[in-house]
Order: sequence, then C-alpha cells, then structure tokens
Amino acid sequence: MTNELQTARYDNLVRRLGGLLGPGSKVTETLSELFPVVETENLPAELLFLGGWLTGMGTVIRAATVGQSSRAQLFNPTGSGKIAVVTNIHITNVIAGGQFIDWQINATPFAVLNTQITRDTHAGFSVGTALTTGSLATGNTPRAGTFLIPALDTFHFHVDNGIAVLAPGTGLEMGTLADNQALTVTFFWRERIALPSELNFP
Repeated sequence: MTNELQTARYDNLVRRLGGLLGPGSKVTETLSELFPVVETENLPAELLFLGGWLTGMGTVIRAATVGQSSRAQLFNPTGSGKIAVVTNIHITNVIAGGQFIDWQINATPFAVLNTQITRDTHAGFSVGTALTTGSLATGNTPRAGTFLIPALDTFHFHVDNGIAVLAPGTGLEMGTLADNQALTVTFFWRERIALPSELNFP
C-alpha cells in the first residue's frame, strides 16, 4: 500500500477559490498551478473560512476579589471535535502599578463559561464558536510563562506560528500573580473540525 498525501482538507478551498466544478481532487488536478499562487497554510483572513476555519474573539473581564487572584481562560470543550489555534491575546492592566500575569495550558474548564461568536460573517452574523471563555477568582495560575505589564497599559501576546494549539478538552489560562487585582483579557483564535488522524493519539 502506498502512502499518499491526503489533499481533501484543501479541496473546498481550491474549489471555491477557483470556481471549480466536477468530481475528483481539485488539489491534485491544479497542483502545478496551486503552489506558486496560493499559500495554503498562511491564508489571509477572508480565505480561512474556505479552508474550514472559523475565527473567534472573546473577552474576559474579572473584577478584583479580596484575597484571591483573577484568572481568565479560553477552553476547547471535550467532545467538540474541533482543533483550535490561539493566535493573539491582549491583556489590559487597569491598575496604577505594574501587573504580573502568569499563563499556562490546562485541562479543566472554569465554572463560569461564556459562548462566543465568530469574527467571520461568511456563515451569518450570530454563528457561535466551539470554544468558550471563562473566569475564576480562586487559586493561582500555574506558571509556564509570565509577563510584567506596566501600569495602565495593554500587552499584546503574539507568536508567529500560534500561541497554543488546543485539542478538545484543553484550554489556555492567564492569571494575576497578586491577589485583589482586576484582569481584562481578549483572546483571538481560529478553529476547525479536526480530522480523525489529528486526534488519534494515545
């Protein structure tokens, strides 16, 4: 049995982009033209939908709680069947001093969950996303990384190839190191239906 590159993931994108009809793999048929023209892995925002991606945005605003840290989370629910890439995070420090923010990947959804709508209106204005946002005011965020945000400033967290990839049942959280501090976090991400091979790991 030969191993062949599975191109079905890109077929809808190529069909819609070129207005192509008929059966068969359009990626295979247009391969000689495709790669010099279309960058399939780094698409502009308006073409992400054609490749199966939905873009999402959600903001968590957590008021200061005496004796407790403030935590914000973006979570991909168990059983969603989606894979998600966190692309940008904006954290606003509304206090008069510097604010340390810790961040970490986790596998437990916060109790307070909020559904979000997509940033792409191809499928309609009110289409929801699989991922949810949540907040918590107890415990501390385990530290995988940390930032110091100056007083009354906004920090933009961005990584070229994505901050994190969230499989079903995983999330990304940000939290204040100190107690009794407000936290404002805006998450940007993209999500799509995962292929079985992408989730078939031990």
